[in-house]
Amino acid sequence: MDTVFYFKNIDNQPARRKLSGFLEFARKARWNIQTISPDTEKIGELLDFWKPIGCAVNSASGWNNFDGSAFGKIPVVFIDRPPMKLRKADSYIYHDSAATVQIAMRELLAAKPKSCAYVRWPVRHEWDEERLAEFTRIAKLNGCPDAVFSTKRPVSDDRHIPAELAEWLMTLPRPTAILASADPMGAHVINACRIAGLNVPDDVAVCGIDDDADICETTSPTMTSAAPDHRLAGYRAGEMLQKLLKSPRPLRCTYSDAMLQRRGSTSRLLRADKGCAAACDLIRREACNGISASEVARTFDCSRRNAEYRFRAATGKSILQAIRDVRLGKAKALLSSSHMRLDAVANACGYKSTAVFSAFFKSETGRSPRAWKTKA
Repeated sequence: MDTVFYFKNIDNQPARRKLSGFLEFARKARWNIQTISPDTEKIGELLDFWKPIGCAVNSASGWNNFDGSAFGKIPVVFIDRPPMKLRKADSYIYHDSAATVQIAMRELLAAKPKSCAYVRWPVRHEWDEERLAEFTRIAKLNGCPDAVFSTKRPVSDDRHIPAELAEWLMTLPRPTAILASADPMGAHVINACRIAGLNVPDDVAVCGIDDDADICETTSPTMTSAAPDHRLAGYRAGEMLQKLLKSPRPLRCTYSDAMLQRRGSTSRLLRADKGCAAACDLIRREACNGISASEVARTFDCSRRNAEYRFRAATGKSILQAIRDVRLGKAKALLSSSHMRLDAVANACGYKSTAVFSAFFKSETGRSPRAWKTKA
């Protein structure tokens, strides 16, 4: 079995999703994957020891210490390395920041805020510049007054950044819509609103980028985020590497597939019923783990009938339909962006039987999963 290197320097959810997509392709290609942490001084020694046939480098967080020349003649694909940081001979797959910002801004501007603002990443990165440029363009296009917050403090400064943000937020016309450069900065915004006594989402609506659930699910309220399809990026990187092994011509592409994960930081419809807001969070987290409508209803402080009434009044749908919608969304995403077997997709969406899953999918879409995947 041939060995392939996968270089990574961070271990957040987006990075894990990229690796998961790459590993999915590697299983198909029958590669042995060695995951390597960055160390530019030891690349030569590692290559000599393992003798990999190819490499993939995930450099989304700004790890840009070397280019393809460090690998000699071994084919390499860079994932989310800014193209301007690469040689003409290098191959890469790069995230289309504009597409993700557009999804986030449609969510934020739907409530017609009096102003909107962008919260920058503390350290300069090309992806932050790209997101800011698209935010500014969309704000001006829609005639929405815009502002920008920046800080030189490290993103890990949980004390001073929220305090700075709280002071800045009080200067903005409200209600205001905040797009954070990435989820950690969005979490700082939500904490700043608590310090300033501002209500989220009534006074300040917040949307992050990357949908890192470790962050988004732990803020209060939970945070809406626009998520690029990182898993697809990893899978396509594997496809590109396989092509490079056959023909060394440089390959370059972008990926723009993104989905919005709506949570409490933009869900104004649920503000009057905290029980429904909690139920929606529970459904979003557990729908694909097999949770039932009756289990969700039991979280309310009322009868099943009243729980259903309150949920429908707040969301326009039954608890069961909300569960089915989450499962259907995940099913479509997996069928569109992965090569998972149908039984694996069914299991990932909360169905132990492929037949039951297929019947559910066809009842919702009018097509079988295989037919839908063919036309997706």
